[in-house]
Amino acid sequence: MGAIYIVEGVAGAGKDTLVNQLVTALRPDERPLIIWSESAVLASWHHYYLPGIDELRLDLSERLAPYLQATLARDPDTVFVFNRFHVSHAVWRVDKRNNTPELERWHDSLVAQLRGLPVQILHPTLSEQEAPARTSHAERREVAWERFLERRASETGHTSAAGLYLTQQRLMVEVMERDGLPYRTLAVAHDRPLDLTGILPMP
Repeated sequence: MGAIYIVEGVAGAGKDTLVNQLVTALRPDERPLIIWSESAVLASWHHYYLPGIDELRLDLSERLAPYLQATLARDPDTVFVFNRFHVSHAVWRVDKRNNTPELERWHDSLVAQLRGLPVQILHPTLSEQEAPARTSHAERREVAWERFLERRASETGHTSAAGLYLTQQRLMVEVMERDGLPYRTLAVAHDRPLDLTGILPMP
């Protein structure tokens, strides 16, 4: 049985950990598994300030929907795992005040296509208590990354990455509620595997 998993969460919430656990549990040696990374769906921080990126993301997403449908029709046991997709894109349009009526109609059209597919959104979350530590990105000390975060926080009226991410997390829930696609909120621990019972597709 095929499935499409879309992992949507803010930085530090455990997206990559969840994706890795999901991929391992799905046994890619036993079924077709196609993984779409952040970069593959234009959701890396490198893309954030590119002119026209919001339109480009929507164009890519709209082209992906029929591809997903065709692939599942041909190989019904195929599973897709996306590390970010349309929810992150929608939140970033709000961030940049580029959530125009035209782009939001485009988003709604994409969601309508996704409703006809076996989509499940997995939403790892941060609590307010753990946000400062989990968003410190101690493993990343590149000047370019730090300045990118500072610029985003400043432009969105936040004084810290933790505040920015908690706001984005609330926006993600608003987008998912409005879209009406199935989603599940998860607390991901980095030191122990997540119980994926009820999440994995039937064999």
